[in-house]
Amino acid sequence: MTVARACLHALLATVRLGGALTRAAMRFLFVPFKVRRVLSASLVGVVVAAVLLPNVIRRGPSRGPGNASLGPSGAVAACRAIGTGLPAPGPCGDPWRRFAAANPRGRLAAPPSVSVGAIWRALDAAGSPLADNNVRRGGRTYAEYIWDVGRSTGIDPGVMMAFFNQESNYGTKGVAVRSHNPGNLRPIPNRRTVCDVDGCYAYAADWFQGIDDTYGVLRHYTARGIKTIEQAIPVWAPNVDHNDDNVFLKGVHYTMRALAADS
Repeated sequence: MTVARACLHALLATVRLGGALTRAAMRFLFVPFKVRRVLSASLVGVVVAAVLLPNVIRRGPSRGPGNASLGPSGAVAACRAIGTGLPAPGPCGDPWRRFAAANPRGRLAAPPSVSVGAIWRALDAAGSPLADNNVRRGGRTYAEYIWDVGRSTGIDPGVMMAFFNQESNYGTKGVAVRSHNPGNLRPIPNRRTVCDVDGCYAYAADWFQGIDDTYGVLRHYTARGIKTIEQAIPVWAPNVDHNDDNVFLKGVHYTMRALAADS
């Protein structure tokens, strides 16, 4: 039900309620006591419903991206499809931010193997700062932005999310909490750095910039001929930094499968 239609129903209900109350008030004193008790109970029920109805209308469906009630049917069918561009921000466009194809080989350049709903739920479950739907760029939430940048750059957002999870549990652990750096990228020329016990990392002014930085590195890999996460991880997380590439690879594949399954 659209907001306009819900408001119309609420208005009609209010008019009917007013009429019922008027008739009840005029007749109340002229009915037997037993009937009066039934009418009193009914009136209480009507008043309670009238108080709760506006709150239900205002609350509406959950804002989490990928909400089933906002699927590509009914009124949402008029929303713009992806085509060569990107979906509109918010509930109208979110149904188009879907899982496009499985990516079992972990190719960096691939259609989205995750929906925006699965991205948002993963961030929310981790308690990530990127689960905040009030922070936006160009009208887009963090979850929408992650999907959109992946779609526009040709990099699977499922890959980006898997690296993000492996590095910092979606920005909840380690230096990423302070650096806004989803990929825990090392220092970038002419940019601030944030240092920790295991070295220094690039600082991003906000998470949106950090998302751009991470996708930029993944695009750079593909330009160098690095096509899969298996090829990328030794460069991304070299053994010299005390990384276990096999553990990292398994973690990335596990996250990608989980996100795809939730999409």
